[in-house]
Amino acid sequence: MRVRVSLAALLLAAMSSGAAAQSETSCAASIRAVMADIAARDLDTAGGPPLNAFLTLNPSAVAQAEALDRAAAAGEAKGPLFCMPVAVKDNFDTYDMPATVGSLALIGNQPQRDAPFVARLRASGAIVVGKTNMDEFAMGIRGLSGAGGRVGNAYDTRRSAGGSSSGSGAAVGAGLVPLSVGSDNCGSLRIPAVYNGAVSLRATYGRFESKGVFPIGFVNGVPGVIARDSATLNRALAAASDGWRAAAAEPADLTGKRIGILRRFRIDDPWSGAGKDTQAKFAAAIALLRDAGAEIVEDVTVDDVDHRLGPEYLRGFARRVDASFARYPAGRRDWRDVCTSGLIRPEWTVEECNALGASSPQVENLAVSRIDRNRKSIVAVMDRHRLDALAYPTDGSGGAQADETDHYTCFIAGTSGLPAAAFPIGLDAHGMPLGLELMGPPNADEAMVAMMAAFEQKRGPLPAARRTEGNPALATLDIARQNDIRRQLGWRAFQSRRGKDLGALRPDKFRKLTDEVVKSALAKH
Repeated sequence: MRVRVSLAALLLAAMSSGAAAQSETSCAASIRAVMADIAARDLDTAGGPPLNAFLTLNPSAVAQAEALDRAAAAGEAKGPLFCMPVAVKDNFDTYDMPATVGSLALIGNQPQRDAPFVARLRASGAIVVGKTNMDEFAMGIRGLSGAGGRVGNAYDTRRSAGGSSSGSGAAVGAGLVPLSVGSDNCGSLRIPAVYNGAVSLRATYGRFESKGVFPIGFVNGVPGVIARDSATLNRALAAASDGWRAAAAEPADLTGKRIGILRRFRIDDPWSGAGKDTQAKFAAAIALLRDAGAEIVEDVTVDDVDHRLGPEYLRGFARRVDASFARYPAGRRDWRDVCTSGLIRPEWTVEECNALGASSPQVENLAVSRIDRNRKSIVAVMDRHRLDALAYPTDGSGGAQADETDHYTCFIAGTSGLPAAAFPIGLDAHGMPLGLELMGPPNADEAMVAMMAAFEQKRGPLPAARRTEGNPALATLDIARQNDIRRQLGWRAFQSRRGKDLGALRPDKFRKLTDEVVKSALAKH
């Protein structure tokens, strides 16, 4: 079947260096095309449920691009991310868009300044085109939001986009943007990246500034990016931190690098959930690492670890949320106000919501010490085998399915604070991306990206998600109306839920709901 590609998609593809094509079009024209592409494709239901990667589109994006054009015309130097369209997960503060953290309880919550991580990308010339959909309060890996509804996978919108940085992964995988911002407590960058055919890095804990990120997961959460490829990831991380050594993260011969294949983590086999076809793809990926020069060390085991990732990693966040709200005239006074709003996840009681964020120094200290012990245990195993990295699958069952699986490995890096690069190795039998992670010792972040880049070069281009023209009528709506559609989707899906019953958040029901809301909006236009 012939795939029709929109003019906006072609313009976005032409911006492969992250800069507007200087002789053909202005930055403003390029960003207009990107915004039109998002409008046409993000909520299109012609082929199934919508992608629904965005919660809010930025009404100031084109004006900000025009300002870049004026600065360039005046002879000012262009930043390293000049005119790169970037999407930002909605748990990051942005001065020009609300930060709802995926919750109806925080609709209209408007910070007064950017999170430093976002500010640095903008200072490098990036244009934030919108805020992305996410699992509510970053608690989940399903892509289900009270504020905006369900996120679909870029390769098959009936399947999971992963989470909690769901929209960030889907937006990159669908080619709406080359780069997005997200955060990771247990797989929240890595799972949506791999599921949507993109790459990411969970950095060494504390490597990047986390101020201005909604403070869920005080002890192990890290900010980061999801990118279409390792080169884009490297450029973005160099912009996000003065300490990032970009040259050390470029692809290099893996000769002399020792990569251990993690076959047991405590009592679990990370590879056990895969069928024969997926097992063969994993084996081929390991062989490709060997072909790239790496020495493969088989049957590595890590036993002396505590792999539980429970509420103790979250305890105490309520007082941090309260302090965050106190920095500006927030719509909610504190976390208790959120819990009693009547707009929290339907499966939570008010009591459970309050208890989740309650402070307990003893439990908080337990989480910190557990991470420290796990890090030391894993590093000891790597030292004993003289390893540069450990390799294991992001999801041992393979690519994205309709819902979450029991074979995620996110806790390996999440409970140790170690850096892990996640990347797709190919497509499974259903045409869904599946991927590996390379985890290294503390502060080996650049080395993990370099190894990932070397694999990427050896693998060659990954088959892209299908790009269609979408619904051009949606692109005729102004941004205010497009954002209103997203709020309606979230509200109506929320009203359909009863406890653990997802109601209209189920794929087919959400497709029907989106059709209804979009048709109503177009009829009024």
